[in-house]
Amino acid sequence: LFAGYDLLVETFSPGRKPEGLMALAAGGIMGVFSWTISLPWDVVKTRMQMDPVGYPSFSLACRRIAAEKGLLGFWTGYNAVVVRAIVMN
Repeated sequence: LFAGYDLLVETFSPGRKPEGLMALAAGGIMGVFSWTISLPWDVVKTRMQMDPVGYPSFSLACRRIAAEKGLLGFWTGYNAVVVRAIVMN
């Protein structure tokens, strides 16, 4: 992800040090990208931690989430983590 940040910074302002809004934008974009990729794994992990009996294994947890909520169920809470990612990254 650091390589992606560097690529965005270089694209936004070739040869210059990232400053202000440019650094914020590059960090925010990479934060959103990071959570878009990792949130499904985090949703499954959280479900397994919260209800180990109902979600006894990773594969069964994935099947149960998909059956109950469809594929979008793996991105539960996406809006909240995206807002946080933009601010924190």
